[in-house]
Amino acid sequence: MVNTANQTCTVDVGPEAMEIRIHSGDDRVFSTGDCVEGEAADERQLRRGVPYETTFGWDRQRSFTDCRDATSARPGWYRANLRGDYAGDTDEVVFQLR
Repeated sequence: MVNTANQTCTVDVGPEAMEIRIHSGDDRVFSTGDCVEGEAADERQLRRGVPYETTFGWDRQRSFTDCRDATSARPGWYRANLRGDYAGDTDEVVFQLR
């Protein structure tokens, strides 16, 4: 994420505000916003032109909004999308699990 405004801004980049969702076809498999443990918000000060980058790990476990027990994602093709107020027009990432 990059701030293009002239002034520094505060943006929530937490797992609910900047959500990564993984789908297989129409099946919603995983979301960083499901059953967040600890702090859901992560507010950062972004200066103009200085990128904010983060990574996340996925252990191939499905997630659900109701926090029920997860099962493993099966081998196949998946796509990941970034969602959020400041996500803009991001491309989805297509990947394969073997």
